[in-house]
Formats: sequence, structure tokens, C-alpha cells
Amino acid sequence: MALTLQDVLDTLNSYFVTQMDFWVDRVHVCERSYDEVRVLIESGDITVVEGTNPTNAFYDRNSDTLTTQNVPSPPDIGARSLLLHECTHAIVDVQKLPITRLTNELVAYVAQTTYKLLANPIYAVEPNNPPWFAFHNHCVDLVKKFKLHRPEGRGVILQETDYSALRTELHGLNLYQSIPVNESAGANGVPVRPQGRFGPDGTSFRSTQNIPFPEASDEYLIQMLEKRYAASDVAGFGGRVKELEKNFMRTERIRAKTLLTRFEARIAGDRLSVAFHDHLSTATRIKLVGILRAR
Repeated sequence: MALTLQDVLDTLNSYFVTQMDFWVDRVHVCERSYDEVRVLIESGDITVVEGTNPTNAFYDRNSDTLTTQNVPSPPDIGARSLLLHECTHAIVDVQKLPITRLTNELVAYVAQTTYKLLANPIYAVEPNNPPWFAFHNHCVDLVKKFKLHRPEGRGVILQETDYSALRTELHGLNLYQSIPVNESAGANGVPVRPQGRFGPDGTSFRSTQNIPFPEASDEYLIQMLEKRYAASDVAGFGGRVKELEKNFMRTERIRAKTLLTRFEARIAGDRLSVAFHDHLSTATRIKLVGILRAR
């Protein structure tokens, strides 16, 4: 049986996605961008179809459809990274980014490799077709060079000179040789049908910028948790706790489960987990963890 819609959502909600934050050309590979895709999948505006190919998944910008690969569910890290590759193409489409098709592919491979290294810091490429083996190894080299899989690499902006050679190498591979260098990725956006609001022809669309996204992103929580208050600022401390409670109460189930694993114990190297434990009282942490557990 092929991978399912739930497998795609689980991938997008995984802890490793929350740790991704870098730029390639105009593409911001980060939790917030993947959240945009996730929301559209959950609403049905991006359709997930179970495919028949055991090695390939595919995102179609014209039909706004993501076709999964035909492997057993739940997917392993390799299979999840391929789903993330296609969801990266979806980011480009959703945000209508004016980049080339080759850059679109390159970004997806860099995101896929970053995901693998986040999941397994000692990940090594399995030997296969020599040109592809070399390309994947060079993707690993790029990710490690700029520490895209490490906390210190968060927010990195890759310059054209940083990845142009890798894009040229990609263009030389059999799947991409026929693509013109300057061919556009053709991102055309994903139309969204708001319930109960239709135009004269029976359809109505709104920009994905108006879609309500989860407030409890890593960036949002870290900023809130690391904010300093004077010891006498009772209102400041209390306001932060109330805001956290409000966000946790509306956190979706899968996201709540992911946060719970990071908040129940202090995880060294996880900035969000460390901030949660170091900047909140024991009583507050117990209360907030209880809210997440109830979700």
C-alpha cells in the first residue's frame, strides 16, 4: 500500500521540520513555509493521491496534487525525506516564487538532504549510479558546510555562488538534462475555496496569505520564552503564561504531540526545549505540559 495523506501530514509535523531554516534563492525552507503547505493539504486545496511507483513521489503544480510513493506505511526516514522533497516543490508553487525549474529541484534536494541529516547526523549516501552517488554526496557536503542541520546554521542565506556548481551538476543528471537552463518553475499558486463564499461562476478564491497558521511555531515560542522580564514585572510574567496557554490550547494534535516530547524533558541542543525549561517555573511547565497532553 502506498503512503497516505496522514503520512504526509506526519512528515510535515515532524520535529526535524521544525529545525529547518535556510534560504536558497527566493525559497525560505522553514517550518512556517511547510505549515502553509500542510494547511492547504488539510483543507483539501492540495490533494494527496496514493501512487503506484515505489521509488518516486510527485507534486503537480497544475492540478495542485501530491502523489506519494508506493512503499509501506509508516515511512522510514528516507521515504519521509522524499515526501518533504515534493512538499518543498509545493512551497514554491503556493508562494508563486519566480525561480527556475532547476533551482526548484535543487532546493528540494537540499531540503531532502537536510532532513536526513537532522534525523541521522551520521547519514551516509548509499553507493548507486556513480553520477547520482556523487551528486547526493555533494548535497551532503553543502548541508554540512553551511550547517543547515545544526542550530548554528539556522537562518543561513545561501548565495548563488554557494550552490551554482551543484545546480550545474544536477543539470547533468539523466532526469534533468533536457530542462532548459532558464526554464521557469511555473509556480502558479494554489486557489483556495472559502466555505460559504462563492462568486457568480460558483467559485471564489482567496490568497493563502489569509489562511490562519498555527501560532505556536518554534520561532514564535522561542521569542516569547527567551524574553527577559524584571523580577518585579508580575504582569509581564503572567501575560506570557496566558499567551502560552492560549496557543497551546489551539495547537493541533500532531503538533501538540511533537511539542510534548520536547517539553517533558530538557533536551540539550534543542533551543526551544532549553528555553521552556530554563525560563519557566516548575508549576508553569507542569500546567502547560498538561494542556498539550490533553490535546
